[in-house]
Amino acid sequence: MNVIRKFSPGGSVPAVANTAAFNDGKSRRVVLLCSTDDIDRTGDIVVQTGIDLQAYRQNPVILWQHDHGSPIARATDVRLSGNSLEAECEFPPAGVSALSDQIYALVRANVIAGVSIGFRPLESLPLDKGNPMKGPQRYTKSDLLEISLVSVPCNPAARVTWKYAEGDKKAKRKAEAEELRRIGEVQKLRLKQLHQI
Repeated sequence: MNVIRKFSPGGSVPAVANTAAFNDGKSRRVVLLCSTDDIDRTGDIVVQTGIDLQAYRQNPVILWQHDHGSPIARATDVRLSGNSLEAECEFPPAGVSALSDQIYALVRANVIAGVSIGFRPLESLPLDKGNPMKGPQRYTKSDLLEISLVSVPCNPAARVTWKYAEGDKKAKRKAEAEELRRIGEVQKLRLKQLHQI
């Protein structure tokens, strides 16, 4: 089976000395912009409306760096929204997984913000007619296998958009302002790509 993971490989997880500030017993959730129709760093385009979510919803795992042995959270909601794939995920309670605790702390500290998808391509069209087999592709149909938090995403727009603990109104307002800023960045990137075509 041909599986594609859209990220730039990174190293091991940096150690976090103290995660107590984020382990307050409240719900540990983040909202993710997982993928968009934008051209990624490898020149590919993943058409979001062609992503099949049915199988993923049966096992909505969130991984660290696409490592199937490193599950860190579960998606509580995954949806297509226009030209993007979005998910809300929840980390397990503090103490269940040291890796989950580390990654959650790094997300809360704005160290880790990259998001990436792993998918099985079902249909694609070559974007480079001179190199149709190995050149950039437009994946028109795909089967979503997993979503990962990563250090460097292949799609620059794919990132954590909101992190909060239940009842944390200040964090919610800050996250909403950050989301509006990032939407502006994505729109600028899309305009830049359009001018390059």
